Amino acid sequence: MFCPHCNASVADGSKFCPSCGKPLETPEASPQTGQTPQYGQPLETSTPATAPVEPTAVIPPVGAASQANAAGTPTTPTPGYTPPGTVPPAATEPWYGKTWVIILFLIFFWPVGLILMWMKTCKWEKAVKVVVTVLFAVYVAASIFFVTSIMSSLTNLAATSATQSAVTSTQPSTNSGSSSDNKDSGNSSNSGSSNSGSSNSGNSGSSGNSGSSGSGSSGSSSSSSAINYSNTRYGYSCTLPAGFTLLSESANGDGATYFNSQYNMTVKVFGFNNTDGMDGSQLEEGWWNGSTSASTQNIDNLWMLYQYDSTKEYVYAAYVGTGSIVEVDIDFPLQSDNTDEMDIASEIMVSLTPGDLTVAH
Repeated sequence: MFCPHCNASVADGSKFCPSCGKPLETPEASPQTGQTPQYGQPLETSTPATAPVEPTAVIPPVGAASQANAAGTPTTPTPGYTPPGTVPPAATEPWYGKTWVIILFLIFFWPVGLILMWMKTCKWEKAVKVVVTVLFAVYVAASIFFVTSIMSSLTNLAATSATQSAVTSTQPSTNSGSSSDNKDSGNSSNSGSSNSGSSNSGNSGSSGNSGSSGSGSSGSSSSSSAINYSNTRYGYSCTLPAGFTLLSESANGDGATYFNSQYNMTVKVFGFNNTDGMDGSQLEEGWWNGSTSASTQNIDNLWMLYQYDSTKEYVYAAYVGTGSIVEVDIDFPLQSDNTDEMDIASEIMVSLTPGDLTVAH
């Protein structure tokens, strides 16, 4: 073997080097290789394979952050971590969920107020919401009823105005300067009266004693004041302007005939039973004399027709019922300006008030 100090050759088993005198150490076998190393030669060693070490996540103990803060050590908060005992901040209430906002909308624009009231952001009790909703429902129903009543009143007013102006809407296109002779009411009515079933009033057309007994009451026969005529048999009434005088009353009490000498106007008002079951359109067909000038109108069961021929203008109006009919026939001479005559005719028609038309008399 050789000396590890001077590399001199030394006999095996020697404890000191004869050359340098330094002690010699006998090497022991390596526990890993089982070989005895030789001095001056490299020792071959093998490193045993070891499994890779996985990194271990270190989880801080609960309360570690609070302990560190208590010790005065600054710590970095863990995202999403809320220490025990910490109260989260309260959520901000939206503006449309505030009570005063909802009340303002309920006062000034209640549909939006009701919507906001029923949203989840409103913290009102359900009973309160129900009561408020019911109150507004009652308010809406009352408003609809009120508006409907007003509209109905306006419609009736418009119908009355239309009735007064209906007969003045058509002016005769033929000019006639001649005035017809004064005739009794029997000759003044056209064939439409007899076709419409008014044969019961035939007696009213005959010239008779104006004081003859009948069921009608003329009120006053003076031509200087208006005449309020009421018929007790059929229960109808009408008003004639000043200037009319009573010509006759029918013997069977169905009506009367009046005449205005200033305008040569004859008015015959009467009632008759609707034995043929006629309606308004059939009655108008009975009035019509075939003239192309005829115009008709129906307002609230008041059937009207205006027409003229070569000598006269005719205005008819009637209320038609299942049991009876109340009619007024008006005629006056044909002329270019009939404004006054049509105003008088319109006034008489509007004043006509029917009785019970559902029964025969």
